[in-house]
Amino acid sequence: MGKKSRLKREKKQKKRVNNIPLNNIAQYDELPRFVKSRISVEDSIPRLISLFSQYSSIDIFLSLSISELWLPNISSQVKHIFMLNLFLSMQEEQFTSAYKVEDYTDFEHLLNQIYSTLPSFPMLEDYIPEQDWGEIKYHYKDSNYQIFYGGTIERLPDYIKAFELKYSEYPASWEQMKNVLVMHDHFFSHFNHSCIKNHKKINCIGHIEIPTKEFWVECKKVLLGMSHILEHLQINKEFVKSCGNVKIISNQDELSKLIMTGVAVPAIAVQIGGKRYPLSFRNMVNVIIEYYAKKTLTVNLANSICDFLSYTMNNIINETVKFCDREKVLPYTISGIVKGKKKIYFFITSDIHKPDNIDKLIYDVFVLISNGEWALLCPSNNVLQINNKHGDCPSINNIRIVIIDSNLSTSYTDVELPELKEIFQFLPLTDFISLFDSFVNIDEFEEFILFKEKYERQIFFGYNFTIDLFSAFRKSCSVLISGAIEPSLIMLDPHGGSNWRYDELKKYWKAMPLSFPTCTMKWYPYSQYQGNIGLIGKDKPFISWSTQINHSTIHFYTDFQNLIKYDSINGRLLELFLECICDAFSQRKDILNSISFGELKKISVKCDIDYDNIIFQKDDIRQPNKLSPLLDELKIITKKETSIELLLKIQLPLFQYKLWSATDASVQAELCDEFFDVLSPLINIDYPLNIKEQIKLTSTQPFRITLSKFDKGFDTPERKPIIPEPKHYLLARKHLAEIVKEQGISEGLYQLNVAKEIIDIISEIQRKKVHSKILCYDPKSLWLFAMNEYDAYISEDYILQNRMKMSLKHKVTYDRAEKLTEEDSDFIQQSRNYRYLLECTLSLSSTNLIIPTKEDIQQLLADIDWLIVLYKTSDILHYNIDVGGIRINSHYIPEVFFSEDIAEKVEIFFKEQANYKLGIDLTVTDTVEANISDKMLKELNRSFMKDLGFNYFTLLHVLEILQKWARCNELKPELTYCATIDNIITIIKKFIESESNDKELEKAINFLILKPNEIRFLLGRQDACSDVPIFEHNKRGTHYNIKPLIKSDENIYWGAGAVNRALTIWKNNIINGYLPADFNWKNVNQQVRIIKESIEKQLEIKSTEIVKRFTSYVEHGIDFKRRFPNEKFEDVGDFDTLAYLPEKNIWIMIECKYNKPYFCIKDLKRLRETIFGREGKATDKGQIGKVIRRYDFLESNLYHIKKLLQWDDSNEDKPRIINLYVSRNIYWWLRNPPYETNIDFVQVDALNEWLKKNM
Repeated sequence: MGKKSRLKREKKQKKRVNNIPLNNIAQYDELPRFVKSRISVEDSIPRLISLFSQYSSIDIFLSLSISELWLPNISSQVKHIFMLNLFLSMQEEQFTSAYKVEDYTDFEHLLNQIYSTLPSFPMLEDYIPEQDWGEIKYHYKDSNYQIFYGGTIERLPDYIKAFELKYSEYPASWEQMKNVLVMHDHFFSHFNHSCIKNHKKINCIGHIEIPTKEFWVECKKVLLGMSHILEHLQINKEFVKSCGNVKIISNQDELSKLIMTGVAVPAIAVQIGGKRYPLSFRNMVNVIIEYYAKKTLTVNLANSICDFLSYTMNNIINETVKFCDREKVLPYTISGIVKGKKKIYFFITSDIHKPDNIDKLIYDVFVLISNGEWALLCPSNNVLQINNKHGDCPSINNIRIVIIDSNLSTSYTDVELPELKEIFQFLPLTDFISLFDSFVNIDEFEEFILFKEKYERQIFFGYNFTIDLFSAFRKSCSVLISGAIEPSLIMLDPHGGSNWRYDELKKYWKAMPLSFPTCTMKWYPYSQYQGNIGLIGKDKPFISWSTQINHSTIHFYTDFQNLIKYDSINGRLLELFLECICDAFSQRKDILNSISFGELKKISVKCDIDYDNIIFQKDDIRQPNKLSPLLDELKIITKKETSIELLLKIQLPLFQYKLWSATDASVQAELCDEFFDVLSPLINIDYPLNIKEQIKLTSTQPFRITLSKFDKGFDTPERKPIIPEPKHYLLARKHLAEIVKEQGISEGLYQLNVAKEIIDIISEIQRKKVHSKILCYDPKSLWLFAMNEYDAYISEDYILQNRMKMSLKHKVTYDRAEKLTEEDSDFIQQSRNYRYLLECTLSLSSTNLIIPTKEDIQQLLADIDWLIVLYKTSDILHYNIDVGGIRINSHYIPEVFFSEDIAEKVEIFFKEQANYKLGIDLTVTDTVEANISDKMLKELNRSFMKDLGFNYFTLLHVLEILQKWARCNELKPELTYCATIDNIITIIKKFIESESNDKELEKAINFLILKPNEIRFLLGRQDACSDVPIFEHNKRGTHYNIKPLIKSDENIYWGAGAVNRALTIWKNNIINGYLPADFNWKNVNQQVRIIKESIEKQLEIKSTEIVKRFTSYVEHGIDFKRRFPNEKFEDVGDFDTLAYLPEKNIWIMIECKYNKPYFCIKDLKRLRETIFGREGKATDKGQIGKVIRRYDFLESNLYHIKKLLQWDDSNEDKPRIINLYVSRNIYWWLRNPPYETNIDFVQVDALNEWLKKNM
């Protein structure tokens, strides 16, 4: 009904209406339309009473209830409260039953009359509540109750939780609220939801309409049926009203007062004809809360708050404590202590309606902590001391006190908050619940406090509207003002918090199983597929996998706390076991549904391992000596009427071995069978022999979960890399907007050359800002961070890539190519940013000693990301790769854009690349590799020695040892290694048998060192670039990907992952016929050219070989002018492959080309010109021009050529010519050519499949 927004509007009018700078108001949503009636409340009352009296009380009750429940009527709640009040104020004798509602026509006629007599309430019905229908649930103990959400109060579940916490010492009070939960849940569980599915979403305040016939029939049936349920509920008589027991509302002012300060319909049930029925579902919670709010009960919230914090956060204490020093104990109970990265937070409850008490609390706590000598007194009289890392009490600056208002009421009371000192924060009870139920962790809480302190002076109001601010915090990723315009006043959506909370809860409950594994913590969904739901404990080391069998939810969960001290492989395998056994059940539901679990709705299985039989990472996977069952022990922990908790012990080494050696689904079938073998006698359920046999038969199915072992080949530990968060990218974009504003660039859309000029201006200023930031910090800290995180990302990417390839052996529930494309895109972006940071830091040579924080570097990386986006966009426009530009909005936020279909083209192209990377649609034996002989390798070695002073193999040996430094030195893998050159040489000589001497090894090591004074120089250029030349590839002879060592203080630093990438580049580039850059190495270049020519020859041979699988009429490398000189043919060059299929009358002509791949935008332009020719040059069509000439020649001489080659000429019909361009790889331009041709572009190892599909 909009109580909250109306109060806000009235407060604004009182305090600020004359001083609002309207031009500076941000984030204000337009209100929806309003439907107005000219009938007054006073005129409406006698008309409605007269109309009601013509029917029976049950008919009026049902009609009004069904109208109120109809979802499109949700914004007319005050009208329905008004009508229900009038109905309850009438005596039973006043209902004459002159008319009856016997069918839908009668119902429709009655409502038409009622609606035409209703007044409007524009000041009360001023918003549209959330249009929910059972999507939200309330968790209490072992049950999840479906409830209504939108109603007379916002965030209904949080009010219920507040009531549960406040009256935890009064079970009878909670029993009344539980009655409401039962009624809500019963209504939804018995209602046919198809009757409401197709309702229209309304955007009209005060809207009211007649429900559909289907809804009327269903609703009436459920409401009447609920009388049996209400008979068994112990509802206090105060909450049940009969007709005539409620005072009538006489005018609109009285109605407004009742709604704002109490309840106009003070009951949750109505008694009619000796039966009870539910009354106004969306008002029930309000009724219960207000009733107890008016009672003088002594309430101690402290213990409940302590339990709630422990449930939702990592609460340091599990009991309440008090502040004390050597002389006194303060009387204020501390309900919780949460330790953040920046502060320690203490939670205390107090009554906001007693400002003197609040003032005293603030004064006493502030003085005590300011003195510096303080502690915490436990109920047992033990003293708890919280010290910092230096052993001292935290100072006043390191502490925050959160005061929670102990009041709970839905009525409005205007409260002026006392002035809070900086260390204090105030939260209403319901806001506290909403926030701490929503926070991901304490870090988010700390960030929100900073956000609140930053913006609350610019935003209307402070008390009771914290959730609107938190909604803005979440939606804006903590960057509320995203552009360069800083408003002096910000107006948030007054219902944004409630709407956001509804959306979050809706997503949460949709993803959750029907019950929770345990009730001791908050669970969050983190994965879901084919009936399996993965859950994690919020701020707790718990994981669960759950599935549904019949009416029972089965959870397999574990506590990882005990595994922390053991090798991480045990934790990973235990997690895999949970998923494996859960998936085993869900995949056999059709069989297991025949098993009855009786009354058990929840079976929670806590899984643990035998700690005397754990696994060590260094152990090989081998068959255990003892072939015991996989499931070692199963026993009951607790058993209730509808739930049971079990403890399952598993043999982890045996599980590891069986999963590793499995070739089918036998492991999952065995798990399923073993579990029911031990479960059935334990809980007295039947496990029939026929079901057992059916489960065993599933063993031969393809396996869905497997275990594989692979060696990365480089010694980098597994760790999640640190990358910027969304807020860092938004802040970086905000900084760009400020640059745009400073430069006087106007709002608008700029394209092509104009756009490039603007982008270059912005990027130059952004470059200077990035460089300035880098120069502020200690350079070694920066490049070491970049080195560490780059290696962590390389390791993660390597594992993901290999897992994806291994997944080809079994079924998966996702699109492999799509997932690989996404991961490749992320890796390219983040690794590029790390490399830039490292290279730029080295090239700038800062002398500062300030150590950057993690936050500093994350923001720096986000700034770098935007800088590179600008560089890349400028290059795309400069080289005419695509049509695009930059859009500047009214807040000066820049947005680069390209052609409308580019995103779709990119998605299709990279998905194809991902498939090829996985080997999908390829013939592996058709891959063209360089045929490098021993003689060629020896010549390559000699060439390196002549040009560089060390052998090619020496270079590879150095990199090989450095990437395996941990295993060579029996060390634990690290992200970064450090050693002297002499130490490196010693280890190389220990493990590599080589003729290389120390001097040669030293030269090779020095060559691989990334020298700061060379980073910004291009090969063949004398002047340094203004920035790291990421726009160039071929001319970059010094960059981290090919020179991964950094020298500092006579030590060499490196990451094994970066070394592995360098090793891969130096190996693959050369065996693929090109150097990593255009090095001026005469002898090496000559040998590399020979390798490239051999690959080109192999490509032609392989293409011809593939075509011969389809026809015997094949020619390889035929030049008709030279082959048949007497025919005087035009010189069109040779056909790499020419073939004819007489039975299909198809000619195939193939042009084979091996082009050097592209690594930057400039390369992309080079490749386009090589293949398709230069733009604007009609005579230059590149390689394609020659292919077209050969095609025209063939088309003109088909029959003559057939005779010359003595091929089958029985078919005289016009043939089809397939014109193919076959390459070793598919590049962007081959899928998105700059102009149309009749040529099909095919990768050589995909040629066989292509010919099958297209001939």
